[in-house]
Order: sequence, then structure tokens, then C-alpha cells
Amino acid sequence: MSTVSRGTGRRPPRRERAAGRLSGARAYPARAGADPLPAALVVLAVLVVVVVPVGSAAPGVPCPAQKESPAVVEEQSASSTAVPGTDPEDVAQTWMSDAGATLVRQHTGEQQAEVEISQVRPVHAWAPGFLDGSEPTAAPVPVGSWAAAAAVGEEPVGLVVVEVDEASASVVDDDVVLDGSLAEDVAGLGTSVLVHDVEVAAWYAVEPAGAMTVVALGEVSSTLLAGPISLVDYGQVLRERNGAEPVVSTSQTQVQAGAGGWAVWGPVLAVVAVGVLAVVVTVRHERRVTAPLRQARQRMPLGSDTIPDSHVNHLQD
Repeated sequence: MSTVSRGTGRRPPRRERAAGRLSGARAYPARAGADPLPAALVVLAVLVVVVVPVGSAAPGVPCPAQKESPAVVEEQSASSTAVPGTDPEDVAQTWMSDAGATLVRQHTGEQQAEVEISQVRPVHAWAPGFLDGSEPTAAPVPVGSWAAAAAVGEEPVGLVVVEVDEASASVVDDDVVLDGSLAEDVAGLGTSVLVHDVEVAAWYAVEPAGAMTVVALGEVSSTLLAGPISLVDYGQVLRERNGAEPVVSTSQTQVQAGAGGWAVWGPVLAVVAVGVLAVVVTVRHERRVTAPLRQARQRMPLGSDTIPDSHVNHLQD
């Protein structure tokens, strides 16, 4: 422990101070009556630095030192990029409930009447392969339009049709078809596909199950189609009505070629088979009839069918 000379007030030389440090103890006892306040302040400062930033963070705000899980980050990014109301069906339904009702009032003249719009459903058209005959069983294809039955009060009045642009998520075209029977048919359509034939301004329903039956909807299509008909047969009706020759695909050509070959050679093979069968039956019948004669001939002794010599001599005399 370094000391200071009391008589002179002068510090010892450097060598003496170094020797005193080497020979002294490493830990020095605290002086009697030392104030513990500085040590307590140091401990409190450490606790404030470590605990306060974590505990005093605002609710819902993560601490900078914390990392969110990948699931939370993905959910936040998805919710931030999703734009509600951009689905074409949602856009069409939202437009129907407001602008569609106003459009129906304008067409019907019922400005103060209550208008009810049903759930929208996609509009389809005949597939190109179905129309030209290359794919007779091709299902109708969607065209990007949506339709809903409209009623004023409790009376069906027609069909509201809108075209939705998916890029801008907005209605770009609208129309109202005033046909009470059409509105009633579409309202009870169920799971069938709604088809609009633009060429004749007619509406149809195609049942997806089974043979895909075509049913007329509304007044216009009822004059063109008397009753339900299969999709394949109705395609032939459309082509005959339009005077168009069916376009035959490669697969259909192969099937028709195979069917044509069988149609030519089938009767010939049948006649040949019948002839062979007749010959076999005739031969077996003849053998069965002549079997007793053959058996009797086999039992007869050798030479028994010749004339005896005595009879030959008698005849000579």
C-alpha cells in the first residue's frame, strides 16, 4: 500500500512504490464507514438498462431485439397485399345490390318499388368445338359475365347481366332482359350451367350430370326448343339450323373408319359363319342317319355278299 511521508509530504520514489504494490495484498478491505450508495446506484443502473427496454415496450409493438416467427410475418404480408372486393363474383354482387337495383327500376318504370336481386351466377357460351361439331360433348365455357334474377316486390321481372373486367375489378357493361319466366327459371336453376346463345338471344340451362341435358329458359328459347334434349343431339340441331357441316376431328375420323369397316365386313362374316354352321350340322345329321347301315356292314362276314357256286352252276344248267 502506497503511503505518503508525513514529515516531509513527499511521495516515495518510484521503485519503492512498485515494491510496495508487489508486496501488498490483491484485495483491499473497505475502509470503515465507507458509503454504500455508489454501489447501489451502479446495480440500479444495470437493472434499468437490462429490464426497462423489455418491460416498457408498448403493447403490440415488438421490441427491436425480438424477431417475429415466419408464420406471423407471412400472415402480415398476405394481409397487407390482399385487396378486398377484387373477386369478379364479389364485384358483380356488390354492383347488383346498388346500381343493378336502380337499373331495374329504370327499365320497369317502378322508381319507388323494392327490387330484389338474387345471387349472381356465371354466364357461359357454347364451346367452339361444340358448335362446329369437332367436339360434340364439349362443355360450355365461361365468358366473364354474371347474371342474376330480378324481382320487383314479389314478381319476377327479368335478368340483370353485367360484364366484369378482372384487371380493373369493375363492371364494364350491363344489360337488363325483361322476361318474367326467364327470371323465375334462373332463380330456381340449382347447379345447372347458365348458357347465353348470343346469336339468337336465347338462354339455356345445361345439367352437368349424366348426358348433359339442355333445357330452354325463358320465352325466346322455349320457341326454339320444345323440351329437354341431350347436348350432342342439340349440337346437331344447331348445325342443321345454321346450315353448317360438322367438322370431324382426327379421332372421330378413326372411329368412323373403324365403324365403316365393320359395317361392310360384318354381314359378310355373319353369312360365312352361318354357312359353315349349316354344313357342319348337315354332315353330322347324315352320319347319324347312316350309322346303323355302317355298323351292319361291319358285322357281315367277309364274302357273305357274294353268290354261292351252287347257284352259279344251277344257273348255267
